[in-house]
Amino acid sequence: MDRKTFVKEVESQKIIAILRGMAPADVNFSIEALKGTALGIVEITMDTPGAVDMVREYSKDKEIIMGMGTITCYEELEKALQAGAKFIVTPILSLEVLQGCREADIPLICGALTPSEIMTAWQGGADLVKVFPASTMGPSYIKGILGPLSRVKLVPTGGINAENGKSYLEAGATALGIGGSLFNQEALVERDINRQREHLQSLIANIKRN
Repeated sequence: MDRKTFVKEVESQKIIAILRGMAPADVNFSIEALKGTALGIVEITMDTPGAVDMVREYSKDKEIIMGMGTITCYEELEKALQAGAKFIVTPILSLEVLQGCREADIPLICGALTPSEIMTAWQGGADLVKVFPASTMGPSYIKGILGPLSRVKLVPTGGINAENGKSYLEAGATALGIGGSLFNQEALVERDINRQREHLQSLIANIKRN
């Protein structure tokens, strides 16, 4: 998938599903549940046990766009690319990862927080900028940043849920990175895929409601 097409998918779906610290069986269940919804952009973080193998497996799945997150250096980027990740996410502004993604021509959601970091990431070639941790700043911060930096496509991540997600989009965010609030813990434990999909649909409806 080329970078422009990826950005369009993110703009359309509005939510990037983040799977962090989960066992392979939980990842499998979560991805199967996601397939029954309007969410198809999935990030597995590098610090998840067995992450490289899971990305290698699911990058072949045509129903989702599988990426790899928590990439902090070029060595980790190489592992993600070798595993077949379709996009890269960093929690920080890493110039070597920025350069590596440009050279590989792979979509990058680059982490940043301050206005200077955000603009450095954007001018350095990031396709979207992950504002992390968003929960410490709030929707008003996103609106404030986009005042002078209106061209930048921001993806607030960290502490986003059904209650506050819509506020971030109204503030001008392009999309949201969502992890923990994606899951109904009882459904996850009981492997109740219908209940998990109902939870996801409720989350989507709350965030995208007009």
